[in-house]
Amino acid sequence: EFRQDHEGTGHGRLDVGGIELLFGAVREQASLGSGTFTLDKGVVSLEGYELTMNTGRVGLGGMVVLPRLGEPFSYSLSAEAGIDLARLREAWARLPELEGVVDARVQATGKGFDPRLSFSVQARDARVHVVKRRPLTFELGEPSLIGYYESGEVILAKESSVAWGGGQIRVGGRLSLSEQMPWQADLDFRDLHLEQVLDSVSVKGAWIAMSATGTAQVSGTLL
Repeated sequence: EFRQDHEGTGHGRLDVGGIELLFGAVREQASLGSGTFTLDKGVVSLEGYELTMNTGRVGLGGMVVLPRLGEPFSYSLSAEAGIDLARLREAWARLPELEGVVDARVQATGKGFDPRLSFSVQARDARVHVVKRRPLTFELGEPSLIGYYESGEVILAKESSVAWGGGQIRVGGRLSLSEQMPWQADLDFRDLHLEQVLDSVSVKGAWIAMSATGTAQVSGTLL
């Protein structure tokens, strides 16, 4: 539904079903719930839209500047999402098994199909199940992650933190979304209790008792 006046300003509503989202190796089915949009001098403003996916719901708003001769379209879009981590593998089969719920805020800006995504993520009851030489479960509790995505890499700001092993870890680093998903992290940890760390990675009932404070640089691959 769309209406336009003689000056070229218009407004309308839009519902879209059967959307397939493709983002690298990510495949997701979605539908776009009814919101409102206005068109004024080549700028489309969006308000009140909700993208419903298999993995959760995303509220959408912002603006898109329509392309002009020789220039790509540009945009500034914001989203608030609630995501069920356990269902993320339905969209991205290469991910490790996850548990928990994520509340996220994302801002996308850019031109054409090369966005810069900044994000703030708060998880609850988060667990990561990794199968390498043997199965491991990392219990991460309620991590808070702040950073951005650009050019195939996720960058974590040092304001990100994870409560783990009875202490607190500040995390900065990067994760590449290439084949084996290599990652690198700078850690600043305070008051970690080794027996609780071992408990959180499936080594239950550890007899050792020791606390640690310090910094570390670690790297590896997720796959």
